[in-house]
Amino acid sequence: MGRKQGVKPRKNYTVRLSERELALLEIKAELCGMKMSQYIRELILEGETVDISRLEHRRDIINQIARVGNNINQVAHMANATRSVSEHQIRILLDEMDEIKKLIREAREVWL
Repeated sequence: MGRKQGVKPRKNYTVRLSERELALLEIKAELCGMKMSQYIRELILEGETVDISRLEHRRDIINQIARVGNNINQVAHMANATRSVSEHQIRILLDEMDEIKKLIREAREVWL
């Protein structure tokens, strides 16, 4: 997987940190669910604190999409084996899709 067209490569920049500073950076990045470089970029772009609400919403959406994908695979496997799909299985998938839509709407409200 290559770099997106038209996007310039990032530049490296070395920062010297004490052991204490490095430990704090590692802890804060981990608490936000980020890599240290991602955490530093967020600090630079967003200010003194990192808003992790976007990450939490993104994580929720990704998890829900993964669940739906898993359920679709199970339904497809069953449909191939039995040549039928129950209305109950379809309703479950539709409910999960509604949950994804709800999560995306909530995330948009927070992000915009």
